Amino acid sequence: MRREIILATVMITAITAVSAFIAKGQANASDSINDLYIHQFDLTVTGKKASHVNTILLGVKDFLRKFGTPVKVSVEYSEMDEDSMTHYTYKGMEAWYMKDELQAMSITSPGYCFQLMNGGSIKVGNNIGSVAKMFPRSWANKQFAGQVFVSLIGKTGPVDMNFLFEYDVKTNLITGIFVQQ
Repeated sequence: MRREIILATVMITAITAVSAFIAKGQANASDSINDLYIHQFDLTVTGKKASHVNTILLGVKDFLRKFGTPVKVSVEYSEMDEDSMTHYTYKGMEAWYMKDELQAMSITSPGYCFQLMNGGSIKVGNNIGSVAKMFPRSWANKQFAGQVFVSLIGKTGPVDMNFLFEYDVKTNLITGIFVQQ
């Protein structure tokens, strides 16, 4: 009887140790998961409601319908891509498209914002603490003063785009929100 109790205790200890090891591995794996899913946010004109289709997924025609006529349109050559991009300039926002696909976007005015589907938003002029609160892993992993990168994930996994929130290290105010490939 005593032998059975010892054997049961050893088995329970072994199972607990293996379970803890597996749980720790899963926790570490989740630490590397990107902070932001594409369906959780949109980029909008401040004060407007988030769209059901994320701006970064829009083609040129729908992008222009959403944001209106740009102040300036130019064509630029991308040496890296060895192709031309169309550069749309608005007051406080710029977007670059290649082959009807958004390549980059820059927001430098509080007239545009990063809006979460749950109603929260971040815009230029906000305190960077809002980014730290929404994306604690990205905040903890920041590598450069004044910049916080937030990776994106889509339905099938990571996408080739990320967010960069830039802020003034003296005032902690956000100075730019960038989407880039």
